[in-house]
Amino acid sequence: MKWYSIIILFFTIATLAVAQPIWEPTNGPYGGDINAITRAEDGRLFAGTFLGGLYLSNDSGLTWSYQNFRGEPINALAISFDAQVLVGTQSHGLLYQPNGREWVNMIGSLTYQNVSGIAVNQDNGTIYILAGDQYMISFSVYQSTDFGVTWTAISQGLSNAYYFQGLSIAPNGDLYGGGFGEIYRRANNGSTWTTQRLTPASATIDCFAFQGTSIYAGGTRVFASTNNGTSWVERDTITGRPMVYALSVTPSNELYAATNRGVHRKLATTGWSGSLTDHGFYALYAQNAGWMVAGSRADGIFRSINGNTWTMSPGITANSPFTIEYRGTNGLYLGATNGVFRSTNDGGSWARISSPTKDINCFDAAGSGTLYAGFSYDGLYQSADNGTSWTRAGLVDSNLTFVVTAPMGNLYASTGRTILRSSNGGTSWTTFTNTVSSVYTIYVVPSLIPESWGLLIGTNAGIYSCLEDGRNWAFSGLQTVAAYQITMNGEMNLFAATSQGVFRSTNGGQSWSQTPFHQASTRIVGTQEGVLFFNSDSGVYRSADNCATWSLMNQGLSSHGISTMCITPTGRLFAGIIGEPVYRTQGSAVGVPEPALTELPTRAILRPNYPNPFNSTTMISYDLPQASITQLEIFNANGQLVTTLHAGMQTAGTHEIAWHATNLSSGIYWSKLTVGSNSYSRKVLLLK
Repeated sequence: MKWYSIIILFFTIATLAVAQPIWEPTNGPYGGDINAITRAEDGRLFAGTFLGGLYLSNDSGLTWSYQNFRGEPINALAISFDAQVLVGTQSHGLLYQPNGREWVNMIGSLTYQNVSGIAVNQDNGTIYILAGDQYMISFSVYQSTDFGVTWTAISQGLSNAYYFQGLSIAPNGDLYGGGFGEIYRRANNGSTWTTQRLTPASATIDCFAFQGTSIYAGGTRVFASTNNGTSWVERDTITGRPMVYALSVTPSNELYAATNRGVHRKLATTGWSGSLTDHGFYALYAQNAGWMVAGSRADGIFRSINGNTWTMSPGITANSPFTIEYRGTNGLYLGATNGVFRSTNDGGSWARISSPTKDINCFDAAGSGTLYAGFSYDGLYQSADNGTSWTRAGLVDSNLTFVVTAPMGNLYASTGRTILRSSNGGTSWTTFTNTVSSVYTIYVVPSLIPESWGLLIGTNAGIYSCLEDGRNWAFSGLQTVAAYQITMNGEMNLFAATSQGVFRSTNGGQSWSQTPFHQASTRIVGTQEGVLFFNSDSGVYRSADNCATWSLMNQGLSSHGISTMCITPTGRLFAGIIGEPVYRTQGSAVGVPEPALTELPTRAILRPNYPNPFNSTTMISYDLPQASITQLEIFNANGQLVTTLHAGMQTAGTHEIAWHATNLSSGIYWSKLTVGSNSYSRKVLLLK
């Protein structure tokens, strides 16, 4: 889901006497969709991403640095006659940077602003573009002979072409484009396009490459022509017939193909051989200097010096995160449209734990340790081994938009307007309801909250409430607003981030009152200490008084487009931003600073357990300023001792102990830490 700010509101906010946390980027996760690659004669290499912006490499693709256009899909790249990079975007036209100053749209006067192809005649400077509507149903080819001052449509001969891709220019100045079963050619200085039909007629063409008198065309098949496009023959067959999105040929006539199943190479005297066949690729650049780069479907740029062995190049963070979750000793999980990632060292490094060839719409790390991921039109998958292997969990071919696991064992999923439920881990599903508006979130209200409704469903028309089995379905009292996320704080109050600001409920979601914060907010996180974190177009806010007052905490963030947040038991806040690395606060954002790694705690602290509420296992951590005889115990609501987790001498520092409550019933429990003659207690909520 993409959010765009169209109005900037200036306002006055109340500030809190709390030190402002400082954000820092974590080490990734690296990757993202690479749509285009081009190289200038001076060696500069450019990569255009789907949402991460424009990147530059000055070392032949070894490392990359961000340049501009984060959040804007880049479709095409080219180098102009005067060595400037031309950027074809999905909604902002054709951009360039005159004299290194502000970027300018060269086609602002044209009706079509979705530029999907660029070609430049390096002999005379003429620029050609393929531009169309959002889905390229209506399109036209344009040319400019005065560097974008004026543009002329040159689509004569294409009136019957309802599909046109891969606009390219040959060394002799001829233009080429691909269609369904056809290749279109416009001779240099010609006035019209001619059509060459292919065999089979079902073949589609999306890209071209040129070397000497040889022309290559790729799509569902690879074709070649040695007579200036007059006739075409199929260039052998790539095993499995993958879809070819880009072609590149070296001076020694080595042909490379970027496909939805790897990068394939064909030497002059051999057939095709493939590498990285578990990845999809959209872009490619190969030359004879001993290196080549390929832009992948999800994992950024790969580089090779021999065409067989490839390594991922660091620096590109073009992911689109939609959720980040903390799961105790299992670490952090990040769900993004291009994959699920995991970090076990507080963001120090991230590893992909899902297939890079499928779009992911939703993700949930269940308290039981099972991971669930909803793939675009491929249903629900689950993993019980932290993503090493995935198996189907039903709803085959469904386009899921949300999935969540309830502490009581039920699994809920949404396909947009329909909510489904499974009580057996996804083996079978029943329709929960199909009468609601677009579903943004499903929140499981802890059953021990007085007057709780069980489930709260945030939609574009408000919040619905019902029991877990679907009975008593009704509006919860909050209507006519879009409700994006719901959270709870340590006082058992519920808060909702909505299109009209933050709302609060003190009765389990039956009724809601608007807080003084009225800006649109899409993400909100509550803590056991009662602190709230929420976002708006202006950044991230912190409130310690139920959103009566708040303060901005943006220092260190490179942009304010927060798409997801979560907080760990130590109070460290993590935030996902489209097209950027995951950010985290350098210390606790709650108000209890984390001790530096080289320093000992200054006092004994029993921290809130996490998760809380929890299903079967939760983590309890505490600090000791000096070596002490300690005792960590669990009591039930009647004050009876349930278990002793530790008793004896412990060293100074931070300690963490897991409490496994598999055989206990739901209810309120208390953790009690005794250090010498002092004791500390925390409320623990077990739900099954």
